[in-house]
Amino acid sequence: GHGGPGMNIIGDSVLALWTTTVVSPALDAAYAGMLFHEELVYMRMYDAQPGAPGGCGYPWHYAFTGQFVAQYMYFVPNSFVYICACESDSVASLRNGFKLAGASTFAGWSKVVHVAPALKAHEFMFDRLLGSNASTLTPIEHPKQRPFDIDLVWQDMKNRGFDTDILPPG
Repeated sequence: GHGGPGMNIIGDSVLALWTTTVVSPALDAAYAGMLFHEELVYMRMYDAQPGAPGGCGYPWHYAFTGQFVAQYMYFVPNSFVYICACESDSVASLRNGFKLAGASTFAGWSKVVHVAPALKAHEFMFDRLLGSNASTLTPIEHPKQRPFDIDLVWQDMKNRGFDTDILPPG
């Protein structure tokens, strides 16, 4: 998904996560309360899907904020939320929204992330969290790896450089 600065109804920047819902006057009316309370904001990102509403280009979409998460989402105890989107962990409001909704652990990206490093990170992370031994990023280990807790996985990811996007911008 896309994450980053959205725009509230008065034009201020608010960190949010992009949805597939394209902005329309009818939906603005339906979502007026959520837009007023900054639970939803507007976001414009490049959409390279020709079949998507509006085709390729930079259509305006609705994006949800930490306030939306805290108000409308619920997570069971010991749940883990991973958001694979740019800047999904760069501002406390989004992370706190997931925590207020019950998530016990939250992970995201603090800066812009490209597809390849993001795929590498989450393939490795979930392989180690689940003990699936299916990652293509490391040689098959013998004996097979057991599931590890998030703190150990995070440290291993940092040691391997899987916590950082080193690709040049663009």
